[in-house]
Amino acid sequence: EATHISYRQLHEKVCRLAGTELQRAPQELPVDDPRQRCPDIGLAQSLLDWTPTTPLDTGLRATIDYFASFASSDRSS
Repeated sequence: EATHISYRQLHEKVCRLAGTELQRAPQELPVDDPRQRCPDIGLAQSLLDWTPTTPLDTGLRATIDYFASFASSDRSS
């Protein structure tokens, strides 16, 4: 079952997990911009026999930790 999450919700989730308050820069959407995106992963599922198994929070936390490790190593150099 596909779950939709807005960019705003994703932004808030990333900020909460990263423990930061990043500011969004609001921009006007193009006239033909879809109000809601619903990516179809059917091609990946059929060609690669792939289905996502990692919960969003878990994947975001791992991504944040990965990039944080680079930031901390840059500061110690």
